[in-house]
Amino acid sequence: MGDEDRHGLGYGAVDDDSNVSALLTAMDATAGWEATRRLRSWERKQLGLGQRLLDVGCGLGDAALALSADLAR
Repeated sequence: MGDEDRHGLGYGAVDDDSNVSALLTAMDATAGWEATRRLRSWERKQLGLGQRLLDVGCGLGDAALALSADLAR
């Protein structure tokens, strides 16, 4: 996968882009994709959640927040 932006989301140079609003908007959009929702569902089933959760990913933290509800059970 080269430097091209396959989905038109503007992720080519995230660290150098001062347009934070565009980045957050793109993250919100990708979080709503059906593929992303299926991935999050699969993650919940595959993770053997214990007592702790560390989010070291990319995004707005919505996946970690959703998984934290499972830890509270």
